Amino acid sequence: MYTKRLLLAFAFALAIFSAQAQQQLDRFEYGVRIGFTAGSLYNGDQDVRGVYGLRSGLSIGGLAKLRLSRWFALQPELLYSQQGAVDQGFADVSRIGTQPSQIVRNQYFLVPLLVKLYPARKFNIQVGPQLGILLSSTIDGNDSRDEFTPTDFSLAFGVEYEFNQGLLLGMRFSSSLADIDENGTISSLSGNPQLLGNGYFLFSTGWRF
Repeated sequence: MYTKRLLLAFAFALAIFSAQAQQQLDRFEYGVRIGFTAGSLYNGDQDVRGVYGLRSGLSIGGLAKLRLSRWFALQPELLYSQQGAVDQGFADVSRIGTQPSQIVRNQYFLVPLLVKLYPARKFNIQVGPQLGILLSSTIDGNDSRDEFTPTDFSLAFGVEYEFNQGLLLGMRFSSSLADIDENGTISSLSGNPQLLGNGYFLFSTGWRF
């Protein structure tokens, strides 16, 4: 009798586990994202915030989402992103080989890990850390990769709406958490350099499967 009860209990537990596992699989989605970026470089010094103008670019990549509950999901992404700024004057022009009012073109491979909170069924608020890997950098056509750190650690946060047909519409802002100025050349604009980082908006659309 004890063995039968144990087998029944085991079978019941196995059925529950299988059902939960199937629900987890049903909550998994993947998709693609493409968007428009608008961003710049910023410096902690109040006197140099106007030195860098906005630069627009493209962002494209893929995403995967695991819906853990009605209110909560995790979403890692892999994105190619064009960033940078319009420079209006560096302190050490001779070292970088550029002149005022040139374009800083930085290209990153981004890996955000987003926590998505759902106050409404289709609307979510997202926040999470993001790793950026510098692919290339030029200033006025000159290679400037050595002027920037090879990685950029940042915080991303934004909002998104998920339509029933799979369409995604979202807006996100990302800001660096660490200095990306490798040699102190880019941020030494006023004699009192502080953290130099990326700050940009991503306006995107996507499709989930």
